[in-house]
Amino acid sequence: MDCLRFHPKEYVRLREPPSRVFISSTVKDLSSFRQGVKSALEEYNKGRIVCDLSEDWANGFEIVTTRVQAVLKQSHAYYGIFAHYHGWTPRDETVSITQLEFDWARALWGEDRPPFIAVFVPEIASEADRALTKAAKKILRQQYPAAPGRQKELLELQRKFRAYVEGLGHTITRFASEGQLAVRAIIIYRDWSNELVRAARSSDPVQASSREPTEIELGRLGRSAQVARFKEILAEANLDGRSHVAILVKGDEGMGHSRFARSLLADELAKASVVHGRPAAPGFSAELLAVWMLRELKRPPVGGALWALSNALCGILRERPLCVVITRIGDYQGGTVGFRDTFWAPLLTLLAAAAPAPRHALVVLLLDPSSIATANSKFEGDGSGFPEITLSRFTRLQVMQWLARHEVPDDPPGRRKEIVDDVLSTAQSEPSPETVFGRLTRVGLWP
Repeated sequence: MDCLRFHPKEYVRLREPPSRVFISSTVKDLSSFRQGVKSALEEYNKGRIVCDLSEDWANGFEIVTTRVQAVLKQSHAYYGIFAHYHGWTPRDETVSITQLEFDWARALWGEDRPPFIAVFVPEIASEADRALTKAAKKILRQQYPAAPGRQKELLELQRKFRAYVEGLGHTITRFASEGQLAVRAIIIYRDWSNELVRAARSSDPVQASSREPTEIELGRLGRSAQVARFKEILAEANLDGRSHVAILVKGDEGMGHSRFARSLLADELAKASVVHGRPAAPGFSAELLAVWMLRELKRPPVGGALWALSNALCGILRERPLCVVITRIGDYQGGTVGFRDTFWAPLLTLLAAAAPAPRHALVVLLLDPSSIATANSKFEGDGSGFPEITLSRFTRLQVMQWLARHEVPDDPPGRRKEIVDDVLSTAQSEPSPETVFGRLTRVGLWP
């Protein structure tokens, strides 16, 4: 997550993460999804949070819009889950109750820092998207069996509502399944909590709002989806009971693999010890990798290299987490599949047999700057089975959003656009992240 640029005094009135979350969505198609978010958030926070669902309210004979506004004002945060079914439109209103709830939430918290508003939509063509599209059409057929034109009209109204939400330029969280939605709901809430903690530690409001971004902060430019994917992978591993995880970071040359990894080490993995690099020999083997790691950890290679490494790791992991960043994993003998079969799987077996078991996790980032990535890359498998993060080229919108998030002054009006034009001006149609990083370090972001 990008480093915050907010005056610490703005957080005094917030004081703590939200303890009451208003969950908004249509009920007929998204009932199990919203219930899953409620259960996940309340279980994660173990009684410290209440999630409001309209079906749980003890309602009298009240006007719906009045009741909704009252509950919203008692809440501290908003989660909106939007799919394809267009819900009920109140009398004397021109938009659905779902859109009204969204607009009221923006009026309440849209200017807060951070704004406690999150929006979730299904990933296009995903399992969730297909199921929710089918559900919306089925519900509309049941409601308007003799009016196919009305069915199409409501589908179009919902499409326009989602286009309106996404056109506001704010972050949208996408999900491919009910389980992924629940995980990402937890991650967003946890991020809000972490942002408040970091903001409270800020002691120099002038410096916090006007200094040039650090190299670590540059590493987050255009990478919000990738950071979210990283957090999701860790959360899924934890839910599955897996202590250790290896993650493949893909993308072609110049996508900023090492810079992205360093940004994770400075934030999400800040408590971990770090080993970064790889054996010097091309086509390195499991033994060479184990010997190199032992040398970096300042442990002697007693006995077999992999066995000695597992003993060293167990000793470290009983005290603290460890992150190993292996650069250019494509140089490993057999690539990522060879790494899995000759190093990772045997190492996991040795760690699982250790007694007492390590208390902390081993996270391995496998950097592969030789694979091809595009702006539309999906997180698809390469045959190794490792979860993947794909680094792609930047878009103009990503750079502009990054400047806005860091509160780079747009004074005179249009200055941010000029900066974007400058840092993206290159012979290439899609400049690489490293090109943009270099230009940003030479541009005076604050007058």
